[in-house]
Amino acid sequence: MRRIPSASISPAARESSASSSSSLAAACIPSQATSWITEDNFFSFCRMANSPWKRPDSVPFPSVWRRYKGTKKMPTGNIPMFSIEDLTEDYVEEVIEHMSSIFLRDETVCSTSKLCEDPVSLAEIQELWRKYAKQRVALVAFVDEEGGGRRRIAGANMTGVAYKGEVSTLELLANALVVLSSTAEDGEIEVRISLKGEALRKAILLLEYCDNLVDVFKKYNVKEYMTALGLSVSREFRGQGLGLELLKTRLDIGRAVGLKLTVTLFTGVASQVQAERAGFELLAEVNYEDYKVDGEVVYPNTKTKSLKMMAMRIV
Repeated sequence: MRRIPSASISPAARESSASSSSSLAAACIPSQATSWITEDNFFSFCRMANSPWKRPDSVPFPSVWRRYKGTKKMPTGNIPMFSIEDLTEDYVEEVIEHMSSIFLRDETVCSTSKLCEDPVSLAEIQELWRKYAKQRVALVAFVDEEGGGRRRIAGANMTGVAYKGEVSTLELLANALVVLSSTAEDGEIEVRISLKGEALRKAILLLEYCDNLVDVFKKYNVKEYMTALGLSVSREFRGQGLGLELLKTRLDIGRAVGLKLTVTLFTGVASQVQAERAGFELLAEVNYEDYKVDGEVVYPNTKTKSLKMMAMRIV
């Protein structure tokens, strides 16, 4: 069984200031004094999937959160109008197809690992998106146009809610699955979780690694926050400012459902710029070339230098 590091960063770095813009790239090289999670069966998002958080019944579902006019003319000569709404069950599969065909091919981590060419990873991330959709905070942007029938999807943000509860992430994993603590060395924890696709497993390991850089719950004194697993805009509508509007819409839905914070790992330059414009602040930064497993760079030759863990208070 091959083991790879999950969170190798000093407590001081983990508690870095939310307003700090310094890079934590030096912490990306695994240290020996850390917790370990087994690579062969890893999955850390059960905190979201098993969250006791429920959307309040007082908040109508579905709701239209924003109507937005694009910034430039389309080839037809018209400036498009968009409607950003709750993702309903009848559009979940279409949004998943959108995310699979566009997001997975363009997003830095997924495209570098060719996740869309790994059928097992593809099926697993699609199932994960379905779980996000069930929390009823995922967002879809439709093109506002005349005529009936199925509406055109212009973009989506697969948002969900992460919940702290009364135990840590690893304790949640231990309760939900199997912890091999009896065979672990001092200061190490081994966890087996059912995730078989290699590309997705590597991506989730990276996300879990970054999740351990900052104790978001402690830093912001919250028990839950809005998270996300994918922000995507159709290629024909890029340059219209729709990605930024989707991020801003988190404030609208967050306020309505009682969430105080949203946190996301932005892996590409475009989304990082949009996040900063929306009001997100930097929590931690990881250089791709410094993120290594067994001494090897996991995501080489990325177009983006680093990924950024960013947060925005919902007020």
